[in-house]
Amino acid sequence: MRVGDPTAVYLDTNVVIQPIEANEEALLFLIENAAADLLCLYTSELTLAEVLVGPLKSGNGELVAQYEDMLTSDDVLEIVPIDRSVLRRSAEIQAVFGIKGYDSIHVDRSKSGLQGLRVFRP
Repeated sequence: MRVGDPTAVYLDTNVVIQPIEANEEALLFLIENAAADLLCLYTSELTLAEVLVGPLKSGNGELVAQYEDMLTSDDVLEIVPIDRSVLRRSAEIQAVFGIKGYDSIHVDRSKSGLQGLRVFRP
């Protein structure tokens, strides 16, 4: 990463859910900074699966649509894909560091090929 380049920030699922469902402005701050080219925001495809559980359980179609729109067509948030190699590395992360399940996938995606990345959790 060169001086003056936007800072890469990986958003864990909680960073997406908490501000939206609690009407907080933390996510808006990140999005505004990304729109101003100060940040590059990333999250994993896994985030979509995680954020939809609550709204699907409660039948909140409006929130489902909001999440799907944000996590499939947002201009300031890059969605990092998951494939078999990611799942293999996540198993290694689980074995070595004891990080379980979905979190190990997020760790892999946040570190894989994203130079200068910072992980942001509330």
